[in-house]
Amino acid sequence: MKQSDRSETVRRYAFAVALVTAAALLRWLMGYLFGSAGPFVTFYPAVIITILAVGYGPALLALVLSGLTAAFFFMAPVASLRVEAPGDIATLAMFCLSGVLLIVIALRLKTVTAVKALRESEQALRRAHDELELRIQERTEELRTAYEKLMHETKQREQAEAQLRQAQKMEALGTLSGGIAHDFNNILAAIIGFTELVAEHTPKGSRDEHHLGRVMEASLRGRDLVRQMLTFSRSTSEEKKPLLLSSVVSETVTMLRATTPTTIRINVNIQSESGLIFADPTQIQQILLNLCTNATHAMRDKGGILDVELSDFSVPPSGGNGMTPGLYMKLVIRDTGAGIPPEIMEKIFDPFFTTKKIGEGTGLGLSVVHGIVKRSGGYITVESEPEKGTTFTVYFPKVAGEKEAIARAQDAIPTGSEHILFVDDEEAIVEMGEEILAELGYEVTSRTSSTEAFALLKENPSRFDLVITDQTMPDMTGVELAKEILTLRPGIPVILCTGFSHLVDAEGATAAGIRAFAMKPLTKREIAKTIRKVLDETAM
Repeated sequence: MKQSDRSETVRRYAFAVALVTAAALLRWLMGYLFGSAGPFVTFYPAVIITILAVGYGPALLALVLSGLTAAFFFMAPVASLRVEAPGDIATLAMFCLSGVLLIVIALRLKTVTAVKALRESEQALRRAHDELELRIQERTEELRTAYEKLMHETKQREQAEAQLRQAQKMEALGTLSGGIAHDFNNILAAIIGFTELVAEHTPKGSRDEHHLGRVMEASLRGRDLVRQMLTFSRSTSEEKKPLLLSSVVSETVTMLRATTPTTIRINVNIQSESGLIFADPTQIQQILLNLCTNATHAMRDKGGILDVELSDFSVPPSGGNGMTPGLYMKLVIRDTGAGIPPEIMEKIFDPFFTTKKIGEGTGLGLSVVHGIVKRSGGYITVESEPEKGTTFTVYFPKVAGEKEAIARAQDAIPTGSEHILFVDDEEAIVEMGEEILAELGYEVTSRTSSTEAFALLKENPSRFDLVITDQTMPDMTGVELAKEILTLRPGIPVILCTGFSHLVDAEGATAAGIRAFAMKPLTKREIAKTIRKVLDETAM
């Protein structure tokens, strides 16, 4: 037992002895003052107080001391330490019994009180536990909501950042494309123009004619490449026209073979060669590139087979699958890759949705494909099974009167005899333009300076029937020249040609009073048709 515990025990028992002594003194004082009083009248309270104050052990001591004190000092006279009156013995016994009973009752009450207090403590603890659990649940729900909100905001921020990065990339590509387009298209214009001039004077079927055809083919591919770069960077508008889809498919697949791993076999099955659609060729190529690139990405680990199929398709008057009745070209891109999980199938056309790792994709490919198909009046469907592959099917409406469109494309080159003022700051372009226009029958006057051309026109405004001008020139741009010319002679037809310009497009040119807007380089057939169309419309 510790020293502090021992001191506490001594204090409790000393308290019991002191309380009994005080009770005895009080009993003696009552007997002295009142003469007669019960022998135990002051000892009952002493025992009860001891029970309540210091516990059962000291109370038992107080009971014994109180009984002995009352028996020997406040009952019958003491003789040889023996109580003589039988009634006093009974009284003493009753006192002791009562004291013991009081102790037992007090002990029972304390036990009951302790049990009740324990139950109340348990209930209070349970209530506190339940309240704590409730608060934890509420706080957990708050944290979960906050986490979901944070993740949503984080995803939105990531999407916004990805969109910004993509916009910056496209802007940079647009700046780069625009920077090289003008000069490169001028180079191609000279190559195409002079090649056509030489080819017309080359014996048919000769090797020289064949070689010039190859030069012409490569030049036109270079022109299409520049236009594709401008379209991808959104630096140019759509240029829809009747398009032989089979040719675009063949050219695109040929380009894909050079960049596709040898573990992936490409099968091409073109069942229809004559189907014309009305679309922008660069955008159709973009559809093919995006779908085929996704297919090869899905097969890059294990290899596989990429099927590209083109065939005719018709929707009966009763309709089907929500498609408008009519004739279509059906393009199928099928792979044997990992497939698309069913849970994300509905999201694949959403902008910026991608399952690729960071740096492997922006999530714009299928969204762009979907947009181009819809703008072309077509439809796109997808079927996929995990670990078996994916099939994209695109339906393009056919152009009505295909044969007539092909015949018009093969018409003879139109000619004329009007007087044309040709203006371009590139001497090679001017030389080529003079020769081509002269072979078409026109009288040509050319200048390499826009200010000289305007001065020449001021001398005799009615001298020329048509003005063909470049846009990007020193001193005065093509649009500025056109405005000055139209001020001097309202109604004179003007054709604006440009390799590329951030300052003007077809709509801007029309707003300035220009009759036609043409993107360099142009073939002889294209420039001849444009000139004849403008002159004929002016004559009406």
